[in-house]
Amino acid sequence: MRALARVGGLLVLAFAGSAWAQPAAVEQHTEAVAADAFQADVTTLNASLGGSLNTGNTEAWTLTTGSAFVLVRGRHGLALNMDFAYGRANVADDLDEDGNEVDELVDTVRALRTKGRYDLFLTPMDSIFAASAYRWDTFAGLDARVQGQLGYMRSFFKVPDHRFWGELGYDITYDNYDPDPLFVDPADPSLGELPGDEVVHSVRGFLGYDNKLNAALTFITGLEGLLNVEESKDLRVNWDNALRSSISGSLQLEVKFSLQLDTQPVPGTEKVDTATTLTLIYSLI
Repeated sequence: MRALARVGGLLVLAFAGSAWAQPAAVEQHTEAVAADAFQADVTTLNASLGGSLNTGNTEAWTLTTGSAFVLVRGRHGLALNMDFAYGRANVADDLDEDGNEVDELVDTVRALRTKGRYDLFLTPMDSIFAASAYRWDTFAGLDARVQGQLGYMRSFFKVPDHRFWGELGYDITYDNYDPDPLFVDPADPSLGELPGDEVVHSVRGFLGYDNKLNAALTFITGLEGLLNVEESKDLRVNWDNALRSSISGSLQLEVKFSLQLDTQPVPGTEKVDTATTLTLIYSLI
């Protein structure tokens, strides 16, 4: 029962938010599986809140919020997650239409993500799953990213407070780009336009590790790879690392580092995004 209760906390890691005035929010990918399927019925609901504030020479603020719901009944598991990030900053060399410097806050983070996942546990050690996700993040060049996933999960080993597992499956991603039209080179529109959207079929692999170091401290990491089956040079890698500490009762503090690599990003955006977050997580149920 205690291990299953931690599932809700792990799911918050999937969408606990980006932070600290990054130019674009970083997509989170750490997954969760019910550690004790078949043994107990579990319902959990968590909420998370984080942010930053800078004044003086640097003027910026960021707010992140999210929620995670988990329902386990026998061999069936359902997880629903949502997070929203918004931030503003006074950007150096920000100019208006006339070329005059503007001394005001502008949006620097603006992202929404949701994800739903269903697991059918074949045994306490393995399951098959289906998942769907949505992402809106115009700073990453995405007006909409919709994903569907099917796969198989296997726990390589699982003991109380210590677990290592992997997943293998298929991912289909639909991207609707921002801006539209999208140019081959945003700095030189004369080179031509690209399609405003794209569908990508990928092989998906995931490795997860969860270790409760002591009664108050837990380490969680997850590494996901998405390889385009039609273009092998197109690879997305997402890596999350989190250290979570119990503060009091249902309240936890999480420090997290996330890295996202896209070998073929949206034109005009960077290949690598990182985020370091400090988040409070509260268990409502």
